[in-house]
Parts: sequence; structure tokens; C-alpha cells
Amino acid sequence: MHELERPPPGGPCRRLSRNAVDLGSARPDARLASLLATPPGWLGLQATPQRAARRFGLDQAAVPAMTRAEFAARALGAMLEAAATDPAGRLCIDPADVPKAVWRCVAPHFGFEADPAAIQRMMEESRFYAKDPAARVFAGDAQEGRPITDAMRQAAQRFAEPGYRALASDG
Repeated sequence: MHELERPPPGGPCRRLSRNAVDLGSARPDARLASLLATPPGWLGLQATPQRAARRFGLDQAAVPAMTRAEFAARALGAMLEAAATDPAGRLCIDPADVPKAVWRCVAPHFGFEADPAAIQRMMEESRFYAKDPAARVFAGDAQEGRPITDAMRQAAQRFAEPGYRALASDG
């Protein structure tokens, strides 16, 4: 089961992304271009409108007619707004702090202790691209080379930007 399908029993749902939302400099259209260039698994939910509607609060009948950019922007906006609903329990990680933030911040946030062997394993695994089940060395995220179409820009402004604003607010 994918980590975004439901929160753990009795606990909140959290997500750590190497490309975490950088509220100071991230542009919603650039983030959308990144998602479309290397689609995460949840983007495939557009093929199952009932699941997409349930997961992201979308109109099930409208999902099949959405462009890929609109669906991604709406889903991203829904996730950001959901994260914004619990400022006290929210944990935002700067991508520059990964992987050390995992054992320094994330594990303690959830009440876990990482022993030296676990930390070593996390360091080894952090070298690989997280969105691909095949072991592929992560070589960085070259956002500057991704084209941003007018459709992406408009979808990001309309559907993702409100989520970014909600996450940037104090709640």
C-alpha cells in the first residue's frame, strides 16, 4: 500500500520528499513541471477516477476530462491544503537537509530512534532515486531544463497555488 493511501492507524499521514515544498523559492509551475517530467505513482490515479476523487476530493465525473497538468495541479493542491490543516503536527524538511534530516528530525518526530546501523543503511539508500523502484543513482533534479507550458502555468496558478499559500500560512 502506498504511503498516501491512508494514514497509519491512530496517527497522522506525513510525507517526506526530496523535492519538498520550498516556500521561499518554489514556483508552483516549476513543481508541476517536475511532477509531469518524472511522474510519481499517485499521478496514475487519474486512470481510476473513483479512487482519484476519493483521494483528492475531486469530482469523479470531471477527472477523465482533465488534462494531465490540471489533474496533477489539482492533486498537488489538495495534498498541500491537507498538509496545511495541522500546522502543529506538520514537519517540513528542506531538501538540502536530506538525508540527515531523516534521522535527526523525521524519526524523532514520529518517536523513532535510529541506531548507527539504521543510519548507515539510510545513508546508502539515499543515494538512489526514490520515485523509481529500480535502483538508480539520484543525480539531482534539473528543473531549469524543464519546459513549462502555458497550460501548466495556468493549472498551477489556479489549482496548486492556493495549496502553497495555505501551507505557507500559520494555519
